[in-house]
Amino acid sequence: MNNGESKQANNRKRIGIILLLLAVLGLISAVVLASILSNMSQKKKRNYIPIGDDTSVSSEEGETDEGELEVVWSKRIFCVSYRNGKGEVTALSDNGKNIIAPGTSWNYGFTLHNTKDVTLKYTMHMDAIVEGLDKEYTLPVLSRVEGPNGWLTRGGEDYTPVMELNKVIENGVLSPDTIADYNLSWKWPFESGDDELDTMLGDMAVDHDITLTINIYIYARDEFDPEIEGGDPIPGTGDNFRIGFWIAAMIISLFAFVAVLANNRRRNFEQA
Repeated sequence: MNNGESKQANNRKRIGIILLLLAVLGLISAVVLASILSNMSQKKKRNYIPIGDDTSVSSEEGETDEGELEVVWSKRIFCVSYRNGKGEVTALSDNGKNIIAPGTSWNYGFTLHNTKDVTLKYTMHMDAIVEGLDKEYTLPVLSRVEGPNGWLTRGGEDYTPVMELNKVIENGVLSPDTIADYNLSWKWPFESGDDELDTMLGDMAVDHDITLTINIYIYARDEFDPEIEGGDPIPGTGDNFRIGFWIAAMIISLFAFVAVLANNRRRNFEQA
């Protein structure tokens, strides 16, 4: 191989490496950008519950006997329809109202946000109320709750009967403009061992003869001791910068890839 051919081979190798690096940079940029956008989407889906005397966000709000703010947060955490992993509808309401039914499940994330300019000590607890069901039956809905410090239901990550929510209680501290994340998961197993009962209860639930209400109660009071603090910072700081950076990186790598490839082809054509 003469010097000219060796030089051309080295150039092709160098250009190949450059193209590979640009392709990898573009792929990494696309993956990171997709991850950032996905995280932002999840943040928007969370249900923020602001705790502060300048807000009115709950179904009921008032002062307790101890002068603490009480928020009763009754949420219709159920859906109008449910789909499986294939996108097929597995349960659908006839009248457009939220339903529960055998084979359905859902995750409900909510975030306590201290909107006051002082630290708050808070207590959060829940209760589950089933109406329209004879005492001889038990609604086979299972649930679990995870808080910022771990699992709050006795089964941990394992699901337990929904009435166990009545035992959920959490004491915490939120510094000004901080948050505490919680996640409530529930499911009605499609096969609980009694198909006849599941069918009967499912029909009753869809017809709204059975209702399941889950309330979230928050009690909060001001804490002026500067040594007491808690809560997590609100996520998202710098997201706009990060998005712009990775979009720019992806675009630059794409244009550079095309430019290097086009220039290489042009040189090969001129040398032919």
